[in-house]
Amino acid sequence: MNELEFLDDRLCVTSAHSHDGVRHCAARLISSGACCPNCGRSCHRRHSFATRRLKDFSGLHQVFRLNIQVPKWFCDNSKCPRSIFTERLPWAISHSRRTLRTERVLSTLMLAMSAKEAERVATVLGFRISHDTLLRVLRRVPVPSPCAEVIGIDDFAFKKGHRYGTIICDATTHRPIDLLRTREADMLKDWLVNLEKRPVRASVDRFPAYQEALLDQDIVVVSDRFHLVDNLWRCLNSICQRILPSRIPVNPKGAVSYGLKPQHPTGPENETKRPLVERVQSMHRQGMSLNAIAQMLSLNWRTVKKYSDPAYEPSPPKRQRPHLIDRFMPHVRECVRNRLTLQETDAHLRQLGYRGSFGAVRHRSRDARREALPEPQVFISRKDVCRLLWQWPATRPDDTIDVSYLLVRYGDLAVPFCFIQGFREAIRERDAEHLLSLITNPQVTSHPGLKRFVGRLKQNIEVILAACRFEESNGYVEGNVNRLKMLKRLMYGRGNFDLLRIRVLCRNPEPSCVK
Repeated sequence: MNELEFLDDRLCVTSAHSHDGVRHCAARLISSGACCPNCGRSCHRRHSFATRRLKDFSGLHQVFRLNIQVPKWFCDNSKCPRSIFTERLPWAISHSRRTLRTERVLSTLMLAMSAKEAERVATVLGFRISHDTLLRVLRRVPVPSPCAEVIGIDDFAFKKGHRYGTIICDATTHRPIDLLRTREADMLKDWLVNLEKRPVRASVDRFPAYQEALLDQDIVVVSDRFHLVDNLWRCLNSICQRILPSRIPVNPKGAVSYGLKPQHPTGPENETKRPLVERVQSMHRQGMSLNAIAQMLSLNWRTVKKYSDPAYEPSPPKRQRPHLIDRFMPHVRECVRNRLTLQETDAHLRQLGYRGSFGAVRHRSRDARREALPEPQVFISRKDVCRLLWQWPATRPDDTIDVSYLLVRYGDLAVPFCFIQGFREAIRERDAEHLLSLITNPQVTSHPGLKRFVGRLKQNIEVILAACRFEESNGYVEGNVNRLKMLKRLMYGRGNFDLLRIRVLCRNPEPSCVK
């Protein structure tokens, strides 16, 4: 059986041996003629033989080192500048010592990892190759030609805040088709001009340079709906920062502040503990485990075990022992109302005949000060108000505050609130007419918080309305940008643009495409 029949059935093995896990084979190519690589004429006059030394990685995960005698032929075409040529091997790279299959394995390694890591893996597989050679292999991977009817365009950062590039993706396959060095309109125009077939539509964010380049080439531009809604959310935040304070007081009778812990009752200890004990015993009778009850009520399981006993009764409250300061409490409250210091209060009580300790004066003054405090005001943060206005009419179980309370208290929120809800509904329902009526509404255009936002929408009104007429979006482009960031980190930020472009555009190169 021919050991190299998986490469070429014309190879005849003359000798073979193994050394250090590598298979060394000597073979001869049996051929009756070949075509000249210059003129393409079929030639049959043999001149001599040439030896080609190749490395191959077989499908059996074994490395072959091949010494192949390849015939050389005379070219009988008098007009051809090449008189003698060596027969080309279709499964080997010209002027190289690697087969196409080996080139594909190395290219796949380079597309999946960094050059140093690919060098280590290749060494384990039996290829002793430097990372510089692997970079040259990667640069030989052919980049597919861009051709798409609908495309998506977005920018990415080489260095955030300083240098940006452009990624272009196919809306049908969701795969990147090209990378540009900058995000300037001129470079995108040149790219569109050099295409054999221009796209019909393109989905972009609201970056003006992309829209300018696409509209200049008569391409329908579709604004990305995610960026529209995101800009709307930022507009709502800016309006709330202008109108609302950082903390909004809420009516305690009908509202609960977010994140505010419920105040513990101030009654006797046994009276506050009894409802909790009854609840634990009721849940335990229903068959719930001690751990489940403890997790639900945020108690220790030992406490739950103690409360679940039907014979358990809360201990009676400890009776407060009488103290010398008890008969001076009216004077203590009067000193607190007059805002006297503890030393002044203690001196005043001792003039009245008090002979107790200073610590008792301090503790009773603290209690009197707490009694004199007003009922704590409940507040809601500006961030929660923005969330409440944005998610209306969806509410949480603890959202007992009504949006109408905020709109009545802060009248300037009424117009932005109606505009935001209508804008989101128009985008969700793809209603272009409703969206146009909202943007051209005089109350909206005259509102100081919406004037700038609506003005920018009017500048590219056709692009905005196209977001309702077509289904294209930039979600898949954002995913490819995330993949590009991963590849940049994989290259440790030291790769050139040409290497980054090949890594992004090429995933699984076919061996027949490698030249």
